[in-house]
Amino acid sequence: MNPTATIHGWYVPDKCYPRENRCVVCDRQSTFHLCARHAIPGMVVEVENDSKAYKYVVSNWLVERAGRLRLITMNDLAMGQLFGGYEGFERQLQEQGYQVRALIETFEELVALKHQNPGLAVILWSPNLPKGEDQDSTR
Repeated sequence: MNPTATIHGWYVPDKCYPRENRCVVCDRQSTFHLCARHAIPGMVVEVENDSKAYKYVVSNWLVERAGRLRLITMNDLAMGQLFGGYEGFERQLQEQGYQVRALIETFEELVALKHQNPGLAVILWSPNLPKGEDQDSTR
């Protein structure tokens, strides 16, 4: 079975949500995979694969590199496990030569950004740079 994804809305960390999970960074109670201290705003996405369903918060980062704007997405589980939260992920983006312009805070901000920038590339974060861009191309 191919995985399917369903968007369930927008998550704002400072609102009151049930805290039925544990933070992957510090083991505090959390709504999804990151506690209030480590959480980031984003789309709540449910991914279903082989009759199992998992929910993630997918954050959206407006970045610039090599003169190009991009929207990079990262889910909260991977962000916590790989980088210890948003500060570590932001450092990683900077080490890859990205200039972080904004962490998108609301769905309305995301819609406006895409409207103002038709053709804005939306990419999943990867440890590898986009094809055709090596690390030295921004220096």
